Amino acid sequence: MRLPPARAAGGAGYESYVGHLAWQVMAESGHFPAHVPATLRGAKRAPAMTPAELVDRHNVTDPDIHALFVAYLTRRSHDIDYSTLRDIAADLCGKFWTGVRKVNPAQADLALAPEDYESWRAVLEIRGDGQPRLSTDAVLTTIRAFYVDIQGWAAQEPERWARWVSLPHWQEGNQVTGENETPRQGTHGWPNTPASTAPSCFRGRCDRPPGPPA
Repeated sequence: MRLPPARAAGGAGYESYVGHLAWQVMAESGHFPAHVPATLRGAKRAPAMTPAELVDRHNVTDPDIHALFVAYLTRRSHDIDYSTLRDIAADLCGKFWTGVRKVNPAQADLALAPEDYESWRAVLEIRGDGQPRLSTDAVLTTIRAFYVDIQGWAAQEPERWARWVSLPHWQEGNQVTGENETPRQGTHGWPNTPASTAPSCFRGRCDRPPGPPA
């Protein structure tokens, strides 16, 4: 790797130099997806994409799923910055849905069978270049938040979100928490939801109207 000329330590110039160098190292080591610019300068110049354009980058061909992801990202875009939105799109559309369709090309909703979930987890563990993925926990956190958001929004706008409410196959043993964090997940893998109120949507749609836990 060819390094740019060193600059004097100290001040904003040095911090900028370190930032650009770190970006270059991470890009050349395959840490970023292929669509990410190879330089920090290029990334800063890249124009912001709409939610639909972010979804289109990942070749989501199912029109209903495509519309769901666009609607989800559009709603999330109101309270997060663009960089975060782009990362969520990459996790949700790329690492999650693209991986799901690899293990089950017929998947058309969010109700994954246990065996499909386990197969997707195996796909997630390995990057496209064959190296182990180091950000698995972060991806799982994004996907779990997606399922929780859909459930919460379905209580407010059932006509728009209820059809997508599904109990994900997140087992207690697969929780993502830090040493001092409280687990997001509740009984049966549904975050903070008692077993008696978790929707029975594991294979197909809910058997009760969506709403907040009792």
